[in-house]
Amino acid sequence: MIRIFFLHVILGLLLNLSAVQWYDDYATAHSKAVQENKILYVMIVSESCRWCRKMEKTTLLDNMIIKRLEDSFITVELLRDIDTYPDSLQAKM
Repeated sequence: MIRIFFLHVILGLLLNLSAVQWYDDYATAHSKAVQENKILYVMIVSESCRWCRKMEKTTLLDNMIIKRLEDSFITVELLRDIDTYPDSLQAKM
């Protein structure tokens, strides 16, 4: 039983290593980007957006894209209707 538990923990850690590490606060990510002199990559998603889910299951699991994002950008993922971010990033309707 203990072996199964450790196997699940190890597999979980391995799967998390291949995913992009996202900030969830714009201000923190912005200050980190300034500090590291990197571009801020902002992804604004909606809980009901099917295209967001598709991107998460395809593009954002591609190892080449993950490496590029982690090397060149500070990434922040924000929920459109919940999180706060600058008006310049708001969609104009």
